[in-house]
Amino acid sequence: RPLGEALANGRQWPAVPGKLPFLGNALQIGGLSRLFDQIQNWAEDYGQQDGIFEFSLMGTTFVVACRQDRLLELMKFRPLALVRSNKAKSVALSIGAKGVFAAEGHEWKSDRRLVAPALNRKHVREYFNNMKLVAKRLVKKWSNIMESSSNGTVAINHDLYSASIDTLSLTVYGKDANTLETLSDQTSKDVVAILDIATLRMFSPIAYWEIPFIGPYLDGGEFIKTRLFLALDDLITRHLNELDSSRSDSQGINAHQTTIHTKQTNYNNTFLGRILELSEQYNDSMPRERLIGQLLTLFLGGSDSVGTLLCTALWLVAVDPELQEELVNELLHESQLDLDKASMGDMLEKLPRMRSFLMEVIRCYGPTPLIFLGAAQDLHLKKVGASKNAIIPSGTEVILLSRVASLHRTAPPPEVPMGPKGEEVPPSEFCPRRWLVQGSSDQDGVDDTDGSVSAADTVRVELPSLKSGVHMSFGHGSRMCPGKDFAELEIMTGISYVLLEFEIALSEHENGDEASLHQIKLSLRKRR
Repeated sequence: RPLGEALANGRQWPAVPGKLPFLGNALQIGGLSRLFDQIQNWAEDYGQQDGIFEFSLMGTTFVVACRQDRLLELMKFRPLALVRSNKAKSVALSIGAKGVFAAEGHEWKSDRRLVAPALNRKHVREYFNNMKLVAKRLVKKWSNIMESSSNGTVAINHDLYSASIDTLSLTVYGKDANTLETLSDQTSKDVVAILDIATLRMFSPIAYWEIPFIGPYLDGGEFIKTRLFLALDDLITRHLNELDSSRSDSQGINAHQTTIHTKQTNYNNTFLGRILELSEQYNDSMPRERLIGQLLTLFLGGSDSVGTLLCTALWLVAVDPELQEELVNELLHESQLDLDKASMGDMLEKLPRMRSFLMEVIRCYGPTPLIFLGAAQDLHLKKVGASKNAIIPSGTEVILLSRVASLHRTAPPPEVPMGPKGEEVPPSEFCPRRWLVQGSSDQDGVDDTDGSVSAADTVRVELPSLKSGVHMSFGHGSRMCPGKDFAELEIMTGISYVLLEFEIALSEHENGDEASLHQIKLSLRKRR
């Protein structure tokens, strides 16, 4: 569409036309489920020139950045001038996510120094066996379903969310929830439901959940939050009692105390144990409610990110038999990897094709396509259109389209390669081999005639630096998600175990459309 109408009102950047009183552009969206798709379409129409535009929804104006250079420019204002918007913080707190995700300023620094070390690569290595255990259970469950089914069809979405929650339970508390095999999956259902409610609240024209007494219950969110809080509180109580009983000193932790602060405790190798250990080390007591909020944040963010990306990755493999065969060949022959005995280093070093595929899945289908922020001060931008000093006023709602920026058609990130020779694909499209480069020319299996990468080549994966902003789905800079490495390893582990056990394809009822990602049904066949 021409930008004339969008710019006719004299703004520094385009505004989506057709705004109605109070409703704004709501009628053009056509429902909350289509919100991201519509914002993405607007970015294509109005954000190509300067990487920024605005739209209005129910009385609120949102300024949207949709190009990498514009996102990086705005991220420089973090964490003081550009913060979580008041509405985003209100929504996060309303569902109990009082952790590092929603925190700002001193509170964020305090939370991060306790949470981030517990999820660094050294500790992720120690959590790796939990991922393997759950992945093997997932494969076993699907094998049983396949054998009892006439057509070998499995609905995978719910099982993948349950698998992620099981992995987190083992990692966080050392407790085996095993919702995959026991079918006690109320927690996984609650996690999915509370995330849907958070989206609903984020775009509601009024903060109805803040209405005294009845507000939190209007959409059922308070009932779900209460169930999750009780489940987490019970696990913390049991965990602390076990730690208490293991100490020679009987004084210290009271499982019902309101502040978590301990002395001379022998901690086990769990996420919760490490947070408590660091809390003691820094002499930084953490209120019990905030500790529950940290754990709930991890469960919500972790299960949603991993579950969504695993669903997407398996769907992409199912619709591309050539890619599937290539990944299986790497697992079975090229890497000569025994998954049960493999280390985290083996997974990262010996599976370049798998890593390239996963990085492209995260780039194109990342779990956080929209980042909601708010301008705490006036934000002065570089040239926008004819203006040399455009300003986003203080108090403005800001949305960063992290996924769209990496796929930008006219100004893609310069760090995104075109893919191997002979297989060049523009950054606006998905390319599972994009991050592969040839091994040295004297290695066996490298075709020196045209430089292309085939299934027989010796290859390695070459990823951009985290500073480049290519993969913003896990945040950027100091606000990078501390669970990024954990999530990536868990996804690689799940895909690897599934592909080694099954040949997968979409069931005959699936059409291969991306809309089916919300409920994927795979047809499974045992590998010989």
